[in-house]
Parts: sequence; structure tokens; C-alpha cells
Amino acid sequence: MSAVQWLNSLRVTHFAIDRLGLRRALNAALDRFPLVRTLPSGVRYRYRYLDSVTLAEEIFRQRVYERAVSKGVVTFVDLGCNVGHFVAFVADVTGRRDLRGLAVDADPDMVAETSWVIGANGLSTVTALHGLVGAPGCTTESREFFLHPCKIKSSAYAVDEPGQPHKGDWKKTRVPTIDLEAVWCERVGADVRCDLLKVDIEGSEADFVVEDNPFLRRVDALVLEIHKWVVEPSVIDARLRALGFTKLSDLCDSETLAVAHYARA
Repeated sequence: MSAVQWLNSLRVTHFAIDRLGLRRALNAALDRFPLVRTLPSGVRYRYRYLDSVTLAEEIFRQRVYERAVSKGVVTFVDLGCNVGHFVAFVADVTGRRDLRGLAVDADPDMVAETSWVIGANGLSTVTALHGLVGAPGCTTESREFFLHPCKIKSSAYAVDEPGQPHKGDWKKTRVPTIDLEAVWCERVGADVRCDLLKVDIEGSEADFVVEDNPFLRRVDALVLEIHKWVVEPSVIDARLRALGFTKLSDLCDSETLAVAHYARA
């Protein structure tokens, strides 16, 4: 366990951050003076929110997604893109600036951060979109969504992760739904396959991984975070097998979360 993970696991840390107003103060400071980091490849990402520190630890130091991202990836989708760290990671691993794809998040602040990553790294054919992706549906409707003070926890399901310290209250809002298949055809191309789909949508994976989702038919590899207090991993696994995917490995597994890597059989 790293120092960042250890501090994040302590209740006293979250008491200090939430009850003493440190989250607001630190976020205000980072909003004014974002910390920009550059990877050895030249790819840049930044800290503009306190909670993105733990996300960077997972992606850039622990490299949880490394086995799922190959140098051959050209097209991708990042569902639940948050601050854009995964987009930066794909650009770093592949060494490409001609990546084509979509990055989607239901929090407009996270879409803005991902847009910064896209612009800072010259990823002109990657598009950041604000919306909620679950079951296939029309784009004219909106759904309830719950913003969390901890930016990496916002979800369509306002249920705290079991065993984790309380990090603040949920704020209800409404978010437009996105038909991912329609947007992909419009922005990337109807005849273009998706080399890699990353799904981290805080429980909504149970709504997205369904048999009648046409987008999944164009996906060749998938890395998915399963939130066990919302849906059992066995349910998602069975659905993906029925859709023609084989599990290659578990990238991470805990009592509440699992990150699994699948490829089309």
C-alpha cells in the first residue's frame, strides 16, 4: 500500500478534509494554481482537484490499466473519464497523438478537465462529452445523477461504498443521456471498430452491459471496473460472455471493487 492509499484509508484524513474544510480550501488553491505533471513520453496531465491525486496514483504509479492498453490501440472510448488521467495514459502508452475516440462523463467539471488533457496533448480527434451512459436510449431525455464532493465518487446511484469513510453529501442533478452508438457513428465513423473500451461509471455498468447495446458489438477489448455493492461481478461476467467476450485477467480486486480485462473471443 502506498502512502497516498494509506492516508486515503484513514478516517482521520477524511475528517480533516471534510469537517475542517480542507477539501474546499485545497480545491480552491488548485483551481487557481493547477499542478501540471509531465510523463517521460511528454504527455501532460494536471491536478485541479484534490481527489484526482488518488486517481493518478492508481493510473500512473500503480499502472492498474497497463495490461489492458497496448501500443496497437488507435480508437478508444473512456466512459467515466473523470479528470482525463486515463486519456493521458493511453496517449502515453501508445505514443500516439492521432488517437480517435470519445471521453464521456456526467459531471461537467470532469468534462472540462478532460478537455484540457485533450488540448494539452494535441489529441484533436478525441472528443470529451457531457452525458450519462447507461442502457441504450435517445439523447433527448435526461436522468437523475448525483454529484459527490469527492469528484471520483459521483454516480447515478447515491449509495456510498461500504466500509469507506463518509466523504460528504450527494447533490442531485439531471444529466442528458447519450446514445453511445449514435455518437460514435457521428464523431468517429460508422465503419470504425473500437479497439478499447474503458468503463468506470460507478455502478451504471449494470445498465450499460446489456445484450441490446449495439455499441458493444463494435468493441474488441474492454476494461471494466465493477462496483460490487451495486452489481455482482458474476452478473457482468455472464453478460459479457454472452456477448462474445472472454476474460483475460483481473487487474485489481477487493471486497468492493474489481477491475477486469476482457477481449472479444
